[in-house]
Amino acid sequence: MKLAPEEADKMRIKYRDSFGSSLVGLYHIEKIDPAAYEKYVYDIDYSQYLSHNGELAEILNSLPYEKVVYTNGAERHARAVLEQTGLGGCFKKIVAIENVFYYAKPMPQSFREMMRITGINASETLFFDDQERNLEAAAKFGMGTALVSEKTGIIELLREL
Repeated sequence: MKLAPEEADKMRIKYRDSFGSSLVGLYHIEKIDPAAYEKYVYDIDYSQYLSHNGELAEILNSLPYEKVVYTNGAERHARAVLEQTGLGGCFKKIVAIENVFYYAKPMPQSFREMMRITGINASETLFFDDQERNLEAAAKFGMGTALVSEKTGIIELLREL
């Protein structure tokens, strides 16, 4: 887009805050090619940032519930993260940004499409996220919610189940 870094950062923040994801704003407003964007953004060595998490995999696999990844990221990225962390076998399905027509959490369109794809019953769903605005959106659909943060990690929350 030939923007100075400062301008690009302002646009990134504006679109992230307005649409839940920078990509969504770039796609819907700037008409960028999402596949080209994702190829560029996710061209990383995941092993530099993530490690295998056997404890989390064990806990997830012990829970007798259907588990779905619902992400504002691309499916390719989600699969790479799951593979690097050893969690790939823990989830039945991935609902990624491209599956919900490039609408992102917390947008209601994104949640409606995710529920259509997965067939979940919102009142029987516990939604985990690290963004309060995404949890608020899920709660509006009747889902139970749990905030994942550095203070309360996912392992501690899952152990409570």
